[in-house]
Amino acid sequence: MQIESLSNQILKDEIALHRLTIDFGVKNIVENIAKKRRQYIWDGGNSAATEAGLIVADHVFWGHSKYRSGLVAYQKPPFFLLGRVSKEVPGSQNAGQFYPQIIGQEFNAAGNVYELAFNAGWRLHRHNQQITSSQALLRARILLDQIDRNISSRKALLDSDGGLQAASDYASESEALQVLRNSLVKEFGSTYVLRLREFFGLNTVEIVDLFRNTIGAIGNQLSVRAGYTGNHHLNGLGNVLADISAVTITIKPFVLRKVLAFEEKRAKKELARKLGDVDDFSADLERLQQYRKSHFEKASFARRQNAIDHEIQILTKSRDEEHKNETRQTRIVRTETGRDLFTGPSKMVSSTLSVVAQYDSHINKNATERNRFAAAGNTTYTVGQAYNFAVLTSGYLAEEARYRRIKCLHDTPDERRLEQDRQLTEIERSLNGSPEQ
Repeated sequence: MQIESLSNQILKDEIALHRLTIDFGVKNIVENIAKKRRQYIWDGGNSAATEAGLIVADHVFWGHSKYRSGLVAYQKPPFFLLGRVSKEVPGSQNAGQFYPQIIGQEFNAAGNVYELAFNAGWRLHRHNQQITSSQALLRARILLDQIDRNISSRKALLDSDGGLQAASDYASESEALQVLRNSLVKEFGSTYVLRLREFFGLNTVEIVDLFRNTIGAIGNQLSVRAGYTGNHHLNGLGNVLADISAVTITIKPFVLRKVLAFEEKRAKKELARKLGDVDDFSADLERLQQYRKSHFEKASFARRQNAIDHEIQILTKSRDEEHKNETRQTRIVRTETGRDLFTGPSKMVSSTLSVVAQYDSHINKNATERNRFAAAGNTTYTVGQAYNFAVLTSGYLAEEARYRRIKCLHDTPDERRLEQDRQLTEIERSLNGSPEQ
């Protein structure tokens, strides 16, 4: 019977669309555990090296801020220092506090370049696998065209045969097939937008971090040169660049938010143009739940109802998992935003005080005052950088613990994909009337 064949074919194409969504979603995850480990090495290495340099800076500047006249002994400052100090900070001591910071910044900048290159190579690899966002969108459009054609043909057959047996059952099934189609389109759309946001978000973070690390390293190198040559204007320029780096850290969360909002809006427009409505599919799932309660005597109806029932279960589980991930990501974003909004301003205080000390004629002429400004600023940044390292480390350890937990539960994204693929294969077999294996 042609209507039976069309019903089965529609459901098979919908299963194919579901499988495409699952494959696209899992294979386009950029930020896996390996990337998070590398990211911690880059960021954590920079933070630890910077903190070491700042401790040296506190050691030096607090010591030299005790100067009174000539060479004098002084009481122990906040950071332990022995010996006698002079009015000016020697070039070697000045370089000693900046070199660890420069090494950390250049190391992190190299990591940023590596990650950008890795992301580009990863995208090329996905292109070769025919699973990039544009390729997946094209395949989804082809599948939807087939589904819509068959749904229209099925409806025409039902309308032309008014005396069809079990007409009410076919009508009920028509609505279920249409609602399932809409739910799958919306699930694909949600996955599509999420993966594009992730990819562009990660690249934005790497570009912003590359800029602030490069600017910061150049500024510190100028300050090292100023320490050896005694050129205060060069030191001032170095501190201005450090200030720019600090501002970049502070505004990074806001830049990232704007980029993600723009990309989400662009992706949704693209989806709406090619696939139609892609809003949340919770209401559609509730309508499908009603269909699950229907009772059919005919075996073919029961098989398709069972197939739709399994589809609903997979969709519901995917939606719940997506909500959990959204909650977790929101928590991570808030933590990282707080970290940047604490670390950035603390560095701004440090570099701004140094700029003031270099360009204020009264302070600049008094080396002791200049050193006190630098000491106060460095101490502030030392606290900020310590907080930065603590948050980085705790976040990384939490991700490692989560990965080990889901690995023990065999619930990694790849394992979930394989399990869902197995379930979809069983549904297809049931539609063909094949026994389950």
